[in-house]
Amino acid sequence: MMQYKNPDYKYKTWHDSIINRAKNREKVCGEYYEFHHIIPKCCGGTDDVSNTVYLTAKEHVLVHKLLHEIYPKCPGLAEAVNAMALNKKGGREGEKRFSTREIAYYREQAAKAHRGRKMPEGFGQKIAEANRKRIVSNSQRQKMSNYMKNRKRDIDYLLNQSEGHKGQKAWNKGVPMSDEQKAKLSSIRKGRKLQKVVDPLGRIFPSLAKAGEANGLSGKVVKSLITKHPESGYRFLPEN
Repeated sequence: MMQYKNPDYKYKTWHDSIINRAKNREKVCGEYYEFHHIIPKCCGGTDDVSNTVYLTAKEHVLVHKLLHEIYPKCPGLAEAVNAMALNKKGGREGEKRFSTREIAYYREQAAKAHRGRKMPEGFGQKIAEANRKRIVSNSQRQKMSNYMKNRKRDIDYLLNQSEGHKGQKAWNKGVPMSDEQKAKLSSIRKGRKLQKVVDPLGRIFPSLAKAGEANGLSGKVVKSLITKHPESGYRFLPEN
């Protein structure tokens, strides 16, 4: 059985008074109510009628805040409160029920609940399969492509990003490639024309990768500095 956070059970007392009031109340036709499990399913509750009640949006949010205090070690409750901070179409206006500080607190609690959690076997494959079946229109693809091409990161962000990636092993390092993949990669490299790069010190390098290596950056970051931050001093050497 889960331990209460507060020894005088004040949160439990407040919680029970709201539940009992809702159980003894007649629902008004046309009013908005939300279905609630008195003992949450993540804490061992069931779908039995005796464990369910209809609450107003305000009551539902308050009850879940109290449940999080009553059962602080139940990770699903933090996630439930965090979800309630989102606006619900046609009903709950979530953000109006939470202060900025509360939203930040419950998001942090929900994030902590996810850390170290083991996913069920096959969960990753299910997500991957769902993503493969997702249909993205050509217009959506074009919008995403334009956004990625046109977004501009400041210099500090790019340099910090490069610093954070140092020492990290590439996800595909050591992964064997098929003959088809090798042939495709080879054809891409053969058709690629490397441009010489000049760094802020005036040194000339044969490629982006070499320029980045000499300056402790990745070739991708050097390219971003050239195309989006010419004031950084990196530039392509004009061809003769």
